[in-house]
Amino acid sequence: MTATTCDRCHVTIPADKIGTPGRCPDPKCPTMAPVIPGTFTHIDMKVSSGETLHPLAKAQATMVGELARLVTPKLSANPEPEDFEDVADYLLRGARIIDDWIKEVGLEVRSASTGNVDMNDFTDVLKNAVEGFAIDEIDCAAEAVRDERQEIESALRHRRSASAMIEDIHRAFGMPKRS
Repeated sequence: MTATTCDRCHVTIPADKIGTPGRCPDPKCPTMAPVIPGTFTHIDMKVSSGETLHPLAKAQATMVGELARLVTPKLSANPEPEDFEDVADYLLRGARIIDDWIKEVGLEVRSASTGNVDMNDFTDVLKNAVEGFAIDEIDCAAEAVRDERQEIESALRHRRSASAMIEDIHRAFGMPKRS
């Protein structure tokens, strides 16, 4: 068994000191959080007064922190159309965060360059790609769920049987009739 790191206090715990299963044995740990086995890299983003991070490191730290704070939407096995909209919003928020980082990288490149750097190539790069492709697919998925729900509601309103609906599907797709 290898050493592990407490996910709250970031103390490295040697394998022979992992006592209470699943708990940080360090009495100074503020939460006595569960210990996650494995080897991890701790990124300390704390900066003492007067000390500054390199601009690229600062931009990366900001991006990582903002991405970590994103709330992940859930898609159930039987999603509502609005669930897809939540996923699209989530994707766009993530794209904006990464685009801010890309722009900061571009600004740093421009400030260090003696040539001309076109900042348009560092602006809304991921957002434009996501809006052009992924969001369109997510919208199509939501629309398919809406259409399916409307067909089911219509069938129920008109008291059509499931077998009649299956026959319609077979006819629409050119499938042979079932005996």
